Amino acid sequence: MTKTGIENPQDIVIVGAHYDTFFNPGADDNASGIAAVLELAKMMVHQKTKQSIKFIAFVNEEPPMFKTENMGSRVYVKEARAKKEKIKVVIIVE
Repeated sequence: MTKTGIENPQDIVIVGAHYDTFFNPGADDNASGIAAVLELAKMMVHQKTKQSIKFIAFVNEEPPMFKTENMGSRVYVKEARAKKEKIKVVIIVE
């Protein structure tokens, strides 16, 4: 979900977490982070913000995709660079 800012919508704050797991039950890694991102999005939906906020759920953050070109956050960064997004802050809930 993207919440568009009212003063500087080109400036982006990312709030993200990953939703895949490795060697443990999925609720352990990283369901609490995803729950936090969803709750923050819910809390912010009617708030006015200066910058835009992107609430992102990343996939492929664990092995065997970790540190590969298919890692979700890497795919996102590559696309963001191509679009010349002005990312100012990144908050990863882990």
